[in-house]
Amino acid sequence: MQAQVKENALKGKNFYCGIDIHKKTWAITVETDELCLRTFTQPADKGALVRFLEKNYPGAKIIAGYEAGYFGFELYRFLQDRGIECRVLNAADIPTTH
Repeated sequence: MQAQVKENALKGKNFYCGIDIHKKTWAITVETDELCLRTFTQPADKGALVRFLEKNYPGAKIIAGYEAGYFGFELYRFLQDRGIECRVLNAADIPTTH
């Protein structure tokens, strides 16, 4: 019951997931329009990322993004196939400060 309540509370809200991709680990930051919720590092595992997002933000609209580069579009396709909007970003367009 508690998971359903949480899902209803998050339904339609935007959560932004920034991913700094490296070969063995990813740095993840999750934010809303108002605040930064969490920043953490995880192994470079796209399935683990999706499980984390689905568990912690059920019903929310997740918009993920990462810098274009060496790792290509595999993560983009994986997230899109699971209903998570994803954007591959030009490095020059990513701000380094708030």
